[in-house]
Amino acid sequence: MTKVNCVPPLCVCGVTADGREVLGGAFQLADTMGIPLWFALDQAKEKQCVISMPHYFASAIEYGWDDVQTFSRIRESLVDHGNVSDFENIKLGCIAIFTEVAKTMPGQSTTEIGRRMREMLEEGKGMSDIVNIRTGQV
Repeated sequence: MTKVNCVPPLCVCGVTADGREVLGGAFQLADTMGIPLWFALDQAKEKQCVISMPHYFASAIEYGWDDVQTFSRIRESLVDHGNVSDFENIKLGCIAIFTEVAKTMPGQSTTEIGRRMREMLEEGKGMSDIVNIRTGQV
């Protein structure tokens, strides 16, 4: 049962170790409604939940953004939010998940890989789940 009342495009796609809900859909908020990522980060913090940066990254790639543009937007938002120290770990995490998903989809376009990554995150799959799927250990 979710604690946060999510209105599409927001969705709960996980829970942190300390019990905070992880929200996907921040890219869609920005893309369709013009709500900047820094504002979504502020609102999530106020509601004691967090925004999924891998979901934001996957959605941006699915919509045809390139990784440089996407990471630039994430970094700017973290600077505005006062939390830029997490940027490198977020970037590495996004790249690692994207790479693992890409290994399950040889020959597919980056937008298709981004779509599948977003779907897997919405299904609540984390990095270990994605690696297990890729290696056939599911």
